[in-house]
Formats: sequence, structure tokens, C-alpha cells
Amino acid sequence: MAERLGLFANPRGIGFRLAWNALIHEHGYELDGHQLIPSDKAQRSVDRHRTALTRYALSKPMQLLAKHDFLEGKHTLFDYGCGKGSDVEILQKNAITAHGWDPHFCPDNPKHSADIVNLGFVINVIEDKTERMEAVLGAYQLCTQFLCAAVMLGEQSPERGRLFRDGVLTSRNTFQRYYSQEEFREYLRHVLDEDPVAVGPGVFFVFKDKDAEQAFLERRYRNRATANRLISQLPKVPRAPKAGRVTKADKERAFYGQHAELLEALWLHWLELGRPPQEDEFSDVAAITELFGTWRRALSFLQRHHGDAILKQAFDSRREDLMVYFAMRRFDQQRIYSHLPESLKRDVKAFFQNYKHALDEGERLLFSAGNPALIRDLCQQTAAQGYGYLDEEGSLTFHTSQVASLPPMLRVYIGCATFIFGDVTSADLLKIHAESGKLSLMKYDEFEESPLPRLLERIKISLVNQRFEYYKYGETYTPTYLYLKARFLTPDYPHYAEQVAFDQALTAIPELDLEGYGMPPEAFDATLQRLRLEIAG
Repeated sequence: MAERLGLFANPRGIGFRLAWNALIHEHGYELDGHQLIPSDKAQRSVDRHRTALTRYALSKPMQLLAKHDFLEGKHTLFDYGCGKGSDVEILQKNAITAHGWDPHFCPDNPKHSADIVNLGFVINVIEDKTERMEAVLGAYQLCTQFLCAAVMLGEQSPERGRLFRDGVLTSRNTFQRYYSQEEFREYLRHVLDEDPVAVGPGVFFVFKDKDAEQAFLERRYRNRATANRLISQLPKVPRAPKAGRVTKADKERAFYGQHAELLEALWLHWLELGRPPQEDEFSDVAAITELFGTWRRALSFLQRHHGDAILKQAFDSRREDLMVYFAMRRFDQQRIYSHLPESLKRDVKAFFQNYKHALDEGERLLFSAGNPALIRDLCQQTAAQGYGYLDEEGSLTFHTSQVASLPPMLRVYIGCATFIFGDVTSADLLKIHAESGKLSLMKYDEFEESPLPRLLERIKISLVNQRFEYYKYGETYTPTYLYLKARFLTPDYPHYAEQVAFDQALTAIPELDLEGYGMPPEAFDATLQRLRLEIAG
């Protein structure tokens, strides 16, 4: 029977008793004496409902939905396998249309179709492979735009138990099927025949609406920093002209002041698009045409009022965003679309003339991002401009808030890591390893508040192998201090001046070794104690 089940297909993988039992469980059987019996007949009852948590804040997949602006009230949401319903309750209290269903806690609730369906930490607690697949298909069937699916990754959880089927039984008699990031991606791809989009460790969006998918991916690589900077340069509402001769420019400034709210809304939209907006791209077009007579006359007035220089900055910034987007389209070759959304068609025409030119520009940028020498030079230039810290090995470390301000080639480099891992800006610091083709993410305890934060998590992503390694600090690895934090920040970061002053005070103490990664935390604390110094604040 063992031979018929294929247990001897790979003799080298059997090894000792533990590996042999794991192989048996993987095939859905258990060993009873000298007999193989199906796991279902082993009278093993799993308490799935015991994995449900009472939450007082949104779960991780919901937080990612919020981060990507999907919880602003414009989308309906259904939580498939909602457990005790904490997420649904929080969303409803915030005036978001949300419903949920759970086979144990609310089995009589109707299953609603919705723009977004969340399947958060559900399939990894289902021990039956068929039921697991049915849950994914059932949840996906209900969504009109996309499915948000999340599981616990093996490297993220210390909980282990006895091998059971293709997972483990925990001490609480619950089941857990741990995945790797790539394994879960492939599972969703196999079940749904769609290509998932990684948004975080163990969290993927699977789009049914392909226009919505393209809009999400394009928005993901958009540089809001430049648009926000240009918006901040808006002139104040002009004063009324002094008595005397009134010029045409005076009249136009006064006219702008009278209708400032409407005109600034249109101008802001122009800066965000980087190109002249079309009439159907502005919500209050009727008021504009009533005021000016024609749409073209309104745009000419705004261009004359604000000047061409700011428009060129917006154009150049938006073109770079689109180059990054099309570079990532080239990197992700499995994602093929039959058509472009109308807004993207207009972008292509305005910034690249045609679709082929857009793809060619993206491909050139992508191949450049794979050149270590170019990445190394760009890291040096970026550090010289005040972004991040360049170490002796030529690696650049910087705060995640600076990603949008980096040159397009470095944004593509980071974008490749985003494709593998998900949203890299969930970390505090990023480190570009120019020579090895890797990107590290570091998350710290109270990064913003503490002048000397301690490392909690480090994730190293290999762009070559498209895999990542996860390191959690506290038990196996000692949490290290982040010394001289200001060197990774820009002057506009909160409390930057105070951090600079703190770092200068540290460097003035000769007994402290802050070179490289600095001294071990125990040695640092002991040195301060010996010097009768302490950190206040």
C-alpha cells in the first residue's frame, strides 16, 4: 500500500522516523502499528473555532486594505470566515459597508457579494484539503473586484505541534498549515488560475476586475512626494489690487481669488495627473464650463496664472512614475492584459506617444536596475544628496518614507522586492545591497519615538532567487540598538533636530564604540552605567 501511495518515490527524502511519519501525514494517512489508515478514520477532531481571536484593532490584512485606500467608504467588503466578527464590527462603526460569515460563530449570516472579500487566516486552519480549496473558491466567487487572502507564514510563527496531514496539530487541538510566501502564491495561482499580487508577508490580492488591478499596480509605483511638494507651492489667495489703474493681470488675480476653491481643485488634479485633465476626469466640470465657457479656456487660464515651470516638474515626475510602472510590468511577465484602462491610455499617449514606446522605456529601465555598477553609483549619488547612509560596502540604508523620492532606477530595484514580498514600506528602514542584488527590511521597536530603537525584525529579500529570509529578534537573536539614527533620516522627519542633538551627544563620549553596527547592547548599557549616564526621553 505504501508503494501504491507513492511513499517510496523519493527514498532519499525518507530518512529517520520523523521524516517517514511526516511523509505519511502529507499523503493523508496515519501509521497504526503496521497499517496505514486514512487520517479521517483516526478519529481526530480539530477545534477550528479556537483559532478565532477577539480583536480590538483591525487584523493585518484589513490594515493593508486601509493602507492602500480601500477602506475609505467607496468599497463594500465581506469577511469570509470572520471568526468573532471584530473586523466587521470595527468597519461598520466607521461607516463602511461590511458584512461577515463564519461556519462556527455566525453560520446563519447570508454570504454577500462585495467589491472586496477578505479571507484572512482561514485556509491555514482548515485541515481538509478539499474544504480548503472550496473556501478559496467560495470567497473568490463573492468578490466583484478582488479577493484579499492571508495566511500565517511558517517563519513568522514559533508555534509548533504534532504532524498532522500537511500541517500540525497544536497543543490547543487546532490545526495550522504553514506556508512560505512563494508556496502560498503558487497555491492561489493553482486554485484560482489567476496571478496574485503580493501586498505583505502572507497577504495577497487576487483581482477579478483587471482594470482595478492595473489601477492598483500603477498607483503603487506613483511618487506622491513630488505632487505634494508642488501642491504646497500653491500661492496664497491674492489681495485685492490697490486703488488706481487696474491691469489685466490684476483682474485675473482677483478673479482667481474669487473662485479659488474651484480653480485650485482643478489645478491640483492637473499636477497629480502630470498632464492636462480631460473633462470626464474632473467631478465639477459643469461649474468650470459655466465659469469659463469652455474647458480649454479654463486650462489656459490656469497655465497662464501658475506658469509652465511647475507643470514641467509635474510632467517629468509623472513620466518617471509611469516608467517605473512599465518596468515592473516587464518584470512581471505572467500578468498580461487584453486592454488598458482609459486613464492609462491617456497617460501613454501624453507621456510616450504610444504603447510600444512606453514598454520600451520600461524595459530599458528594468535592465538598468539589474546592473550592480549602476546601482552602486546611484546609491553613492543618492547618499551625497542627503538621502540615507552609505556604508563602507557601498550599501545604502534609508527610511522607508524616502522611497518615493529616490531615482527611478532605485525605485524599480525596490519594486522588484515589492513583487516578491509585498509592501516594503511596512518596515522602518530599507537597505539596498548594491553588489549582491538584495534588499533588507528592518523594523524597530518605537522607531519614531525612541532615540535609540531596538531591532525587532529583519527580512532579507533576494531579487535573484525571488525568496526572502525572516529573522525575528528577542529569543534566537539579540535585539540590537540602532545607533546614530539621524543619518538614515531627512531634515523633514519628525523630531529630526532632537535626534541630531542626541547623536552628537553620543559621539562625544569616547568610551562608546559606534562604528559600523556599533557595540553590543549589553556593553553599551554597561558603559553608560559605569559613566553614571542614562538616556532621558
